[in-house]
Amino acid sequence: MNITVLKKIEAHWVKLYWKDYINRVQFKKSDLETMVDLVDNFKGNRRVKELVVFKYRRLPAYATITKSEFPELLDWVMDRFVQMELYEYCQRIVELKKKL
Repeated sequence: MNITVLKKIEAHWVKLYWKDYINRVQFKKSDLETMVDLVDNFKGNRRVKELVVFKYRRLPAYATITKSEFPELLDWVMDRFVQMELYEYCQRIVELKKKL
């Protein structure tokens, strides 16, 4: 995410902790894939301290995750893929967790 966009979001939006709110949101398969892609893209970037995991559409709020919590987020996403019976995505998550 562009840092200027993030600064605009921080100016008028509420920052939430991802663990407190992630179970309250219904995610589609594409949303879960995006979360895995975010972790995959930023896993090696040392400058990244936290990522925006999701934003609410009707509320001025967003949830972030710190780099140290990437494995926990991947576990959560893998549980959702198993519930949705999308097992082919679980292998990618397992391989990604090995690289962290």
